[in-house]
Amino acid sequence: MVDKDIYKTLSTHATYRVDSSHPLPDARSALGRFLKKIGDIFNRAPAVDSKLSGRISELEINADTILQELIAFKKKSEKELDPRLFSALGSLIDPIIKEIARLQVSVKRKDGATQQVKIFSRYTVLIDKARFWIQQGKDRAGKKKIQDAVILHIVQDFHERVERDIQLINDYLTHAIDGIDAAIEVKNELRAQLMPMLSPSLLRLYQLRESNEEPSLESLVLWRSKADNSRENLFSSSLHTIDTFFKDFLPTPSKEKESEYMLALLMQLVNLEEKIMGVSDLVNYDVLDNTQRGVTSDMLEKLEQEAHELNRNLRLSDEHGDRVQQSLHIITSLRKKIC
Repeated sequence: MVDKDIYKTLSTHATYRVDSSHPLPDARSALGRFLKKIGDIFNRAPAVDSKLSGRISELEINADTILQELIAFKKKSEKELDPRLFSALGSLIDPIIKEIARLQVSVKRKDGATQQVKIFSRYTVLIDKARFWIQQGKDRAGKKKIQDAVILHIVQDFHERVERDIQLINDYLTHAIDGIDAAIEVKNELRAQLMPMLSPSLLRLYQLRESNEEPSLESLVLWRSKADNSRENLFSSSLHTIDTFFKDFLPTPSKEKESEYMLALLMQLVNLEEKIMGVSDLVNYDVLDNTQRGVTSDMLEKLEQEAHELNRNLRLSDEHGDRVQQSLHIITSLRKKIC
């Protein structure tokens, strides 16, 4: 969940605006929607609609058709668009294809209520994104219209990454506070003292969503590179602020090493998931010969060993342990497909 103090920090500064010439909505309405989403996440109960399983099954059936149409649009675009525009388009379409394929594997596991809600929510978002691009093909959108859409969606993708960074900072802060052996009153006091130090980095991170000018296709790569560099620096600065604060208030020799270890563990899990999704893309959408099947099988064996090694780590939280188990399920499914 998003920390209440982080939510208040962003709410207090809800008056920032983007440049009106940008194709995105103005920042007041965009920020309002973002803050509402944070509030919805914070207050949402893990209840499951009795018809949820049926809805997921319906989405799963639609997903097969959607994937075929999206891949067809991508192949058609490769022939009609110049390489630079097609490359930018592929950077948006390929992740949609990969994640829908991952969800198709996940939904077969029949996980608990909370996981089903997440799957349904993510499925809905991805299918909406896929349908947008499919419709561009059906409308025979010209190069200019597709180019404008690509620029808009790459900017929006960056905004989503900023939101994920804020969420991870919140998770890291929660982990740091939960690790303190102290009464709840002490923890609340420490949190209150920390937030004024953390707020500047959080606000600057969120303000990266603002744009003084609309990037062109030519400047898009440079813009994204600079924006991602700033985002990564602010993200690291926020984590450093949390580490330094708790080291000052509760100095222990192993505190810094423990924080570094937990962050490394999180990054190791994310890296594992990304590698598995890369192999999944090969297996699901490429025709493999015998040699390629052998190489893929070796890759899956190494990834399985890495997942088992992670799973044996006693510091892994229940949530992250579930993600490792999901990775193992995907590896098993991929093995069956290449047999």
